[in-house]
Amino acid sequence: MLKDYESRSKLGTPGRTDLGLMGVDWEERINFDRMRRQRLARIQDALKKSDVDVLFIFRTEDARYSVGFRHHLGPAFVIGNATVVIARDSDPILFTQDYPQARITMPWLTEEQLQPRANFREGVEAARVWADQLQGLLGSRLNGKRIGVDVCTPGMLKVFQTVFPKCEFVDGYPIMLEAKRIKTVDEIECLKAGNSMTEAAMYAAEKAIRPGIRECEVLAIAWHTM
Repeated sequence: MLKDYESRSKLGTPGRTDLGLMGVDWEERINFDRMRRQRLARIQDALKKSDVDVLFIFRTEDARYSVGFRHHLGPAFVIGNATVVIARDSDPILFTQDYPQARITMPWLTEEQLQPRANFREGVEAARVWADQLQGLLGSRLNGKRIGVDVCTPGMLKVFQTVFPKCEFVDGYPIMLEAKRIKTVDEIECLKAGNSMTEAAMYAAEKAIRPGIRECEVLAIAWHTM
């Protein structure tokens, strides 16, 4: 009896499916601070196992995964709005257009880790300003290193090769895929919660289907349920 209770009370165990989404002080639920730390640890581990020294992260979902950043346009992909730089054995640095807001909402990043947006849209000179700034933050950890980039445009790559002439640029996305491949205990609980919401929405949509109902109405019912 006691063993059964213990198995049901541990976060992430198959028997525990009743975790609420509200934060409470009387039981362990989804711990987002721990999730951020473990995600970063997985990136650092994957980076150490690779032949890459530094990661330049531009994908919206990868910025979210690496430092917990969500910009004002939500999940919309805007390349350059968030740039995360992670060097081996170094804290991540976030460059973002939402710098003033992020200073308020992301207390887990230090002042040095949070920087104004990197500008790649105005050519080499604008990017060189960012390169000099990054050089000041990372120093020798950037000189002549192998840099992995998760995604960039041909124009951005040309700019990088110009402002970082001693560095080699390679595909860094496999490192992120490896880091995200195995889920943390809190990510598993998030997946369970998302699955429950989706099941409820699909059930409501299925019940609502009848002759004459429009697809947008079925979708509205599903969204309302979620």
